[in-house]
Amino acid sequence: MAESMHRDPDHSQRIWAGDQTALVQSHEKFLTDPEGQFVAYMSDLYAFRDRPLARSELIAFTPEILERSHPDALFFRSVSPREYADRADVLSAILAWMPGEQSRSLRETSLTLAKDALRMCPRTPGGHTEMFLAIRAAVLTLEINGTSGLWEACNLLDLGTWLVARRVRDRNQRARVYRALADFHRRTAKMGLRSGWIFAGCYFLAALLVPGIPWDVRRKTFRALWAH
Repeated sequence: MAESMHRDPDHSQRIWAGDQTALVQSHEKFLTDPEGQFVAYMSDLYAFRDRPLARSELIAFTPEILERSHPDALFFRSVSPREYADRADVLSAILAWMPGEQSRSLRETSLTLAKDALRMCPRTPGGHTEMFLAIRAAVLTLEINGTSGLWEACNLLDLGTWLVARRVRDRNQRARVYRALADFHRRTAKMGLRSGWIFAGCYFLAALLVPGIPWDVRRKTFRALWAH
């Protein structure tokens, strides 16, 4: 039976702050209700993917994640189009991140899911899901198609994407949106679009300057800044 993956704000804030006891509690809920809590637990594991144990467990779940990532199957498990988009955002993010020999096919699955969810996702003022889906689809288009996908990738991020980034209501998510946009522009710069370096720098700075966010969120931005 489909259940909402959203939980209390206190749990989310603890995850943002890097509190591993919140991950332990998430695991306990998953053991109690594996079907209903699957995506929520994967989301929490993904938040801790730079920790060896969480990373290993997340990779071990690859077959189950793939099984749930078919758009029709995922939509059936969701309570609404918004819930479908949120779940698709989580699973496509994980598939795009996955290392290993199957990484290209996993990225292709991630791209298919992100594009389908973007088509279905209701536009919500102050929301962030549609932005992550659009940015991820653009980044994956570049990764899979190289310079030949540059025009399509830029078209996936229309003018509205740039304008609403600063209006994302949740500050933690706003920082993530800026960081994702910075990563996209850095990729375009490496493909010869020189203005990408300027945009990437501006978005990295914007991510670091979002007020009132936990250190763990800023730490991930610093890490992304020096990743490539």
